[in-house]
Amino acid sequence: MDLVGNRNLRGLLDERTIMYAGKVFLVFEDKEGVVSEYTYHEFSLQVDAFAAGLHQLGVDKGDRVTVHLSNSPEILISWFALATIGAIMVPSNTANTISELTHILSYSESVAVITQPSLLEVVQETVKVCPSIKNTILARSSKPVAGTLSFDVFLQSPEKPPKVEIDSEDVMQILFTSGTTARPKGVQLTHANALRSGERSSRSLGLDSRDRCMTSLPIFHVNAQSLTVLAALTTGGTCVILEEYRASKFWTQVRFHRATQTSLVAMQARTLLAQPLSPLDSVHDLRRVFYAINIPEEEKVAFEGRFAVELINGYGLSEAMTLVTLSPIFGPKKWPSIGLPVYDRQVRLVDSDGNDVPVGEPGEIIVHGIPGRTLMKGYYKDPEATSLALRDNWLYTGDNRLCG
Repeated sequence: MDLVGNRNLRGLLDERTIMYAGKVFLVFEDKEGVVSEYTYHEFSLQVDAFAAGLHQLGVDKGDRVTVHLSNSPEILISWFALATIGAIMVPSNTANTISELTHILSYSESVAVITQPSLLEVVQETVKVCPSIKNTILARSSKPVAGTLSFDVFLQSPEKPPKVEIDSEDVMQILFTSGTTARPKGVQLTHANALRSGERSSRSLGLDSRDRCMTSLPIFHVNAQSLTVLAALTTGGTCVILEEYRASKFWTQVRFHRATQTSLVAMQARTLLAQPLSPLDSVHDLRRVFYAINIPEEEKVAFEGRFAVELINGYGLSEAMTLVTLSPIFGPKKWPSIGLPVYDRQVRLVDSDGNDVPVGEPGEIIVHGIPGRTLMKGYYKDPEATSLALRDNWLYTGDNRLCG
């Protein structure tokens, strides 16, 4: 059964706002440790105001808008506001150079870019050679800057956003992959992809409305989107967003924010282990730590023993809107295995001819699904790459693993 139906991302926010209006949806801690909170109702009002402002600016359904922001309330408000009017978010890695950002802006034909003062110089240089950009919106700034529009002014709009017919298979965002041998490709992800991702993450990790999902990973990546924001929204929980990761502060933040679930990568696990021992290391409310990119088993054992929480190993990718496999929550983990297919996934390991490989042999991971619903809709303006990746409702990931 498809629980998504023809719903869209804004529809899900509306559902949860009706159910949990006064409950805190978003907690944000900035680099200086200043904490701000938004209830579901407050967040929805901010989204409405920004969506109305974007519409008045001329941003219409199907328009692409590049969001070049670090973790902040503004990046979430931008994401949901664009989804509200049927526009498409193009999230950009804040480490992108002028050349990399130019590719994203020009290839996506974005009509606007949303950024912040610390990233403005790169954006301004990029916009000079991207004629499709009509407006630069500056967030997280207390003073006006020439050549930009103030994000905060948009939030003061008394107008309501227009009612836009949005199909669940309309594209919600175009997320550019990190290119190594070629230019990054734009992964087209739909509203259905987002809603299925939230269902998949929350079910697979055993989350409910009491959970507080915390991340320091960037919102411009699907891990934080799926396992923190969408997981919390799906269950009516709370998402806690940190502007930056600091190993020296992380466990204090876990305790302060009463986090019950978080996601880590190898660098974070290692830097946390490198911190001085503390009698508070095992004092926290974490029940689940999703983990990606393996560390040696001795480091994994040391981490779990010291911090009294299991690492739930898994695998996912942008083209599948994150989770594909996960170590069983209640069962043997068989580290360093990336686990078993999650509840709505079918996975095979195949050789170069597309044949299943024998147990004990390496093969390419391929994932079955429906493009535009459980898999990406395709690569933006790249039918050739799309046809190579999506074949007969199988996503060929290019990732090789051992079968068995």
